[in-house]
Amino acid sequence: MRIATITTTHHNVGDDFAREGIMHLVDEAGGGAAEYVHIHKHLPITSRRNWAWLHNRGVAKALDRLPGMPGSRLAHRLDALVPLASNDAIRMADLVIQCGAPIYWRNEYSTCATAEWVNPLLRRRVADGGKRLFNIGGGTCLGYHSNGGEVSADEAIARFIRWYCDIAELTIVRDRLSAQILEACGRKALLLPCPSLFARDRWGISEQDPEYAVVNLMPLGGHYDLDGDLKPDRWQQVLRQFVPKLHQQFPCVIACHSKNEANMARELFPSIPLFFSPRFQDYLPFYSKARFGIGNRVHGAFAMASFGRPSLVVGTDSRARMVEMIGLQHRYLNDISAGEALNHAQRLESSREAFARQMVSLRETTRKEYLEALGKRLSPN
Repeated sequence: MRIATITTTHHNVGDDFAREGIMHLVDEAGGGAAEYVHIHKHLPITSRRNWAWLHNRGVAKALDRLPGMPGSRLAHRLDALVPLASNDAIRMADLVIQCGAPIYWRNEYSTCATAEWVNPLLRRRVADGGKRLFNIGGGTCLGYHSNGGEVSADEAIARFIRWYCDIAELTIVRDRLSAQILEACGRKALLLPCPSLFARDRWGISEQDPEYAVVNLMPLGGHYDLDGDLKPDRWQQVLRQFVPKLHQQFPCVIACHSKNEANMARELFPSIPLFFSPRFQDYLPFYSKARFGIGNRVHGAFAMASFGRPSLVVGTDSRARMVEMIGLQHRYLNDISAGEALNHAQRLESSREAFARQMVSLRETTRKEYLEALGKRLSPN
């Protein structure tokens, strides 16, 4: 079976984890290894087999940085104007899978209905081409305290969400807010923890003896300031107070999912080890040795949880709330203090064995539910 994934590549470790977990589950449900082609959704022209280099080699980003040369926009226009070739990844696919990531949002910059991949990938290639579509592991990206009303009350977005659900044979969402939004729009989906829980299985990584506490810090404390009241400077002050004290109690390593995070970590904590790699695969063995984690990256928490290690996510938007699905806690960035973070660290350490037992059961239950949903649709009969 040929499968085209709508995902990101060389972009976000969390997106990689979700995609890899989905691939593992699909292959298990389908009874064998499928042939996969990954489309970097932020540059839909990469669905054309001979154009993946535009993203993989960083050419589009380089052009975007030049004055008067919007490389990504030029690529979008070119893709829209040129007829689809027979070797287009989606045209050749037996199945298309939208993998993880936010799929429901509305903010001052954009909405899920106007995302750059909607028309070229979902409408032109999937819907107009009559392709089978699975939408697996998507979620929300709204304000941390949002109830989803700003999405479901916008008729243009609600109409898109209904259409998106209707063209998919299977929709599985990763957070309760997504299920709530879908219900408000008159649709339903299966609600399961993020499939990134199974990325370790794709790569055959086993849990290792716990060695270090993991801290993750993003410059803004998250991807976006959707509530308009974030205090990233305060978060950095909390980290300056908290991390050295934590390092006195446990060996610490700062996990960096981007170069910006690595630069910030070196500046704030030059004497504390950090981990950064351009290869998403390298993060799984790293997280397999964690004792526990505290940080901003929600998929760092999911990776550690897959090895039975608990975390606290300090977030800035609704993505942080998806950890509720695996029994983890989260806090809004503005609300946490250094003392509270240290107390959480001690509780996480003391609850580690109980959480590991809980995750063995939760992973197996979740796996069975994914396989049942996928197996019904992948079975040749």
